[in-house]
Amino acid sequence: MLKVPLLLDTKRMAIHDGPGMRTTFFVKGCPLHCVWCHNPESQKKEPQLMFNKAKCTGCGECAMVCGNTFTASCTACGKCAAVCKYGARKIAGKEYSVDEVFNIVVRDKAFYDTSGGGVTLSGGEPLLQIDFAAELLKKCRENGISTAVETAANVPW
Repeated sequence: MLKVPLLLDTKRMAIHDGPGMRTTFFVKGCPLHCVWCHNPESQKKEPQLMFNKAKCTGCGECAMVCGNTFTASCTACGKCAAVCKYGARKIAGKEYSVDEVFNIVVRDKAFYDTSGGGVTLSGGEPLLQIDFAAELLKKCRENGISTAVETAANVPW
């Protein structure tokens, strides 16, 4: 089964990524690294451990489950994020199959139908995951769901 390398996030009921109400999928991986990027956590293709210092209470739960939490040898295993009650630590990036993503899409089909919306692939750069993008977009179109892709088109031919 085809897997998308990683999705960073999903925004349901989005209104800024195309016409109508949309479900926007943010794919990880982008070769550009623009300084003005408003999704810098989408640039790397691999999962990343994100830390929001403002949400951290210093409880120490993360350090108790993983001795590498505050070190350079952190592997982004996610153990610390799983126990963080305050959302200070989270993993950016998770694998999904096309079917898993499409199951999210169909939950919002009534909203697409009434608002003229649909599905948007964003990023990162969604065309770096062309097999995933093509399969998902084809499945959407076969089911009467409008699609859009936000891309800089900076990908190999």
